[in-house]
Amino acid sequence: MTTIVKPQTAKDSDGAPRRARLFGIQIDAVHMQQAIDQVFDWIRQRPDRCRFVVTPNVDHIVMLQGNDDFRQAYAKADLVLADGWPVVWASRTVGQPLPELVPGSDLVPALFGAASASFRSPCESVSTTDRQPLRVFLLGAAPGVAARAARRIESDWPGVKVVCQYSPPLGFEHDSAETAFILVLQNNSWVELVVLLRSAVEPLGTQNNKACFVFWAFRSWSGSVVL
Repeated sequence: MTTIVKPQTAKDSDGAPRRARLFGIQIDAVHMQQAIDQVFDWIRQRPDRCRFVVTPNVDHIVMLQGNDDFRQAYAKADLVLADGWPVVWASRTVGQPLPELVPGSDLVPALFGAASASFRSPCESVSTTDRQPLRVFLLGAAPGVAARAARRIESDWPGVKVVCQYSPPLGFEHDSAETAFILVLQNNSWVELVVLLRSAVEPLGTQNNKACFVFWAFRSWSGSVVL
């Protein structure tokens, strides 16, 4: 039997993982494995509200300085992960070191890999429920892109099932009927994890601003974690 030892991260007095305050935002001081564990904890709990993850890089830090909506969205994010070495280096220079880089581009395949490892596990301690595929919604990109991505994902990660995919039109976040339709897709598909593809968030005009997209367009989502 394989034993996984989780990295240790400093915690605040209340037992919560430490957060570093940098550039006017709070960034979670966690390792990649801890971020993976947190996302799966939320999925198992079936949260009654949307949980969403943001990954600040240098471009986001610059936008945060002059965009009130962006700052408000970041303040509401459930997990804030350092996506850029300059962010990690800055944390160390001010005495609030982040343990490592946790980029979103690595987090998504890591989550898929973890889901597949659990799906294939013969260990008796793994329940039947835990062996069910991770149910994923791919939202965004040009027509046809999500379908190709879904085939590749399910081929590479047998523990992942893409149960829904949709490419909304530009400006859909301002269309109540369109956002309601996407919400119906999400609810009817029993989605556990929503992965936002690039063009899903570009209409907001903030360079792939996932935080604002989730916070303003889909505050009523429940039962899913959004990346």
